[in-house]
Amino acid sequence: LSCVALPLPTAPHHAARRHSTPWMSAVDAIPPPWVAATQTALSALISKPKLTTRLLLHPPFRFIYEIIIEVRRATQWGVGLYSEDDLKPASLASAQGKMTFLAKAAGHVG
Repeated sequence: LSCVALPLPTAPHHAARRHSTPWMSAVDAIPPPWVAATQTALSALISKPKLTTRLLLHPPFRFIYEIIIEVRRATQWGVGLYSEDDLKPASLASAQGKMTFLAKAAGHVG
């Protein structure tokens, strides 16, 4: 038996592959209609965070958190939904804290 060493991919190959992920190509294409509708509806209420197509298609927790807080400030939506402790960074550091925060918002929306 002989061992054959296979060449490892070079860095440029990895970089090219990293930039062609399916979600990135979807962002460059025409976004779904709900993206523009969401941008229109929320931009009438809030000025930050910036409602980019990329963030709306794949929102990180911080993005969702900032939208909820800004909508709450602008419209009084969900007043009393969160305690002061719920909004402290320490309570949002864990996965459980983030899930609790999101579950409260989802439950309030319906």
